[in-house]
Amino acid sequence: AAAAADVESSPESLWLDELRTTRAPMFELRVPGQLVIAAPTEIGRRRLMLQGPAGLVRLARLWLKIMIAINEFHGVCSGGEERPREERIVLDKAISTGSMHSGYPIMGYLDYDECLLSVDKVLNKGSWGPIHELCHNHQWRLSEFSGTVEASNNLPNVFVHDTILRVSRSCHPSLAPESRQSQRQAYIAAGKRFDADWNVWVALDTFLQLQETFGWEPFKALNRTYRTEEALTHLADGSDQSRIDAYLKLLSVQVSLNLTPFFLAWGFPISEAVQAELSSLPEWRDHPMSG
Repeated sequence: AAAAADVESSPESLWLDELRTTRAPMFELRVPGQLVIAAPTEIGRRRLMLQGPAGLVRLARLWLKIMIAINEFHGVCSGGEERPREERIVLDKAISTGSMHSGYPIMGYLDYDECLLSVDKVLNKGSWGPIHELCHNHQWRLSEFSGTVEASNNLPNVFVHDTILRVSRSCHPSLAPESRQSQRQAYIAAGKRFDADWNVWVALDTFLQLQETFGWEPFKALNRTYRTEEALTHLADGSDQSRIDAYLKLLSVQVSLNLTPFFLAWGFPISEAVQAELSSLPEWRDHPMSG
């Protein structure tokens, strides 16, 4: 059993009293229809003492905004429909792998409680790890290709930190401008080995260069497109090459530019057929890798 703080639908006096007096081992903060955060009850009591009931209400409403932003970025529930299920994050002393992992539930060690259950911490420092795992749960297989697994989930992570939390991108040291530059230079110096080295922070840097030029809307529109029948016509054989080509084509259409020069500059394998298909669009020649 768990003591529950459903801050939107339960009278405050009821869930506060339950949290103070319960003998249940676990506490749940519920964001109805979107997210449940579970932790040992003593952690819930400590957070209540530190923040007060108003702080827990602010916290739940903040996580509601975060979840709506994640939905928006990934094209989930874009028509106003309800999520098929709430996401669930559970903190415990022992988990199956790593310090935090995605899945249902997402699980993490107890020391993640601050970046999940402290409203001031989340607003001032961000919540990189938990949002990273939430975005893993939203990755769409057809839109993924080699190197994107730990990058395409961090792009919406940056989106949330930019637009909802308004926390500097340097909240993660690998996103500081000097770190991005050094990682990019090392990738170039090693010969732009796409299959071997284009992943994680190097891959995220590629996506961020696009975002810094074109904004967030093309990515949101692209994710909505991936969930339509139209996208399937670009992914007929399901190969990695077809997914790379589809990404280039669909994103080029979104920004009305032939992005081939930019992706080739990053070492992407682009099929000749797709390069010919995009030749009718104006080429993006003054891209960030053209210098």
